[in-house]
Amino acid sequence: PTATDTPTATTTATQTATATPPSPIYLPVALGEHCDPSIRKADVALVIDTSTSMLRPTRTGRPKLSAAQEAARLFVAALRLDRGADGDAIAIVGFNDAAWTERPLGDAAGAAVAAIDALTLRVDSGTRLDLAVLEGARALDDPARPADRIPVLILLTDGLPNRVPTPAPGGTQEETVIAAADEAKAAGIEIFAIGVGRPEAEDPIDRVNAALLTAIASSPDRAFVTPDAEELAAIYARIAVRLPCPPERFWPHGGG
Repeated sequence: PTATDTPTATTTATQTATATPPSPIYLPVALGEHCDPSIRKADVALVIDTSTSMLRPTRTGRPKLSAAQEAARLFVAALRLDRGADGDAIAIVGFNDAAWTERPLGDAAGAAVAAIDALTLRVDSGTRLDLAVLEGARALDDPARPADRIPVLILLTDGLPNRVPTPAPGGTQEETVIAAADEAKAAGIEIFAIGVGRPEAEDPIDRVNAALLTAIASSPDRAFVTPDAEELAAIYARIAVRLPCPPERFWPHGGG
C-alpha cells in the first residue's frame, strides 16, 4: 500500500498469531529444527511485495524491502541450487500495481540473488495480491518440471490488497485474491503467506489482513504475521526447513 491507497473492508476470520519484536514467538516451528533430507525436491516461486510502503523503515531504520531482500538471499542460500536435476529451482517474482517474473525458474543461485537485488529498481504503488499469486503460479507452470519436484509459492506482502478488481455484484478485493490462491492450490502448488504489519495498526498503511493470509496459505501453519521486517529472516528460515534439503545443508540460524 502507499500513502494514497485506501484499504477496503477485510474478511472476518480467526487471525493468525502475531508477536512483538524481537521475540519470534509467533513462529510455528522450533528454531532448532533442521531439514528433512527424505522430502522431495522443490521448485520455489519467491514472490516479494515492492509497493512504495516497503520503503518504510524497520526498527533498525533500513527499508523493509532491504530486510526482505536480505532474508530472501539467505533463503536462496538454504536451497540446493546449482545442482541441475538433482537439486531445487527458484523463480523470483515482484509485484505492486503489476506483477512480473524478475527471474524465471532456474537453479542458478547467482542469478536468483541478482534478481532479488534488482527488485529495488521496480518499486511502485499498489498491492495487487491477486496478480502476485497468479504470476507466482505462472512462474511455476513449467511442463518440463520433473514429477518429483514440489511446486511451492512463498508470498510476502506488507499490506492490504489494493486496486484489486472485485467480483460483481458487490464482491470484495479479498474474494478475488482468495480465488487466485484457490486456483493455484488446485493446481497442486503449496502456498506460504507472510505479512509484515499489524492487523490493528493505527495507520492503515501498516495493516495486514491475517485472516486473508490464512486463506491464501495452504494451511494455517503456513501463514505468518510479523510487525517488523527484521523478523523475515527467521520466518524464511522456518519455511526453509520444510523444503527439501540435503543432510549437510542446514539454515544458518538453525541447529543441526
